[in-house]
Amino acid sequence: MRPVNKIPLSLALTILLAPTAFAATITGTVRGPDGQLFMGAFAVAENTQNKMTVSVLSDAQGRYRIGNLPAATYKVQITAIGYASDPRTDVRLTSDEKASFDFALERLKHVSRAAASAQDHGPRPHSSGCSFHDLFSVLPLVPEAHGDANLG
Repeated sequence: MRPVNKIPLSLALTILLAPTAFAATITGTVRGPDGQLFMGAFAVAENTQNKMTVSVLSDAQGRYRIGNLPAATYKVQITAIGYASDPRTDVRLTSDEKASFDFALERLKHVSRAAASAQDHGPRPHSSGCSFHDLFSVLPLVPEAHGDANLG
């Protein structure tokens, strides 16, 4: 019988059993301008050192959870179509820290060309009144969603 090489086995167990280095979490709730809980808003955490962003959506209770973040300094903000909030900047997290921020969304003051046209002239015939480009012309850029959306 051949002896078992203990180094790969030890290395595998160390990796599997070691605590994660990405354990920081940011949670909170999102409310709309009317004070009601807001579902479907993007919660975005941007690492200010390397510009990595993690985005998740708020659930039906307005809650969001961005988990498994490395220790770093973050900018946290909430966006949704037609809405925005003031960002929280200089959020410093250690590897096992949990931070909570509640946000209140405000309506954006921008009006798309399609909305202005529809308001002045009514909707276009055989159209919803706006194009894909018009719909997204008033939105801030939102990074791709890569976050831990487990809200359990």
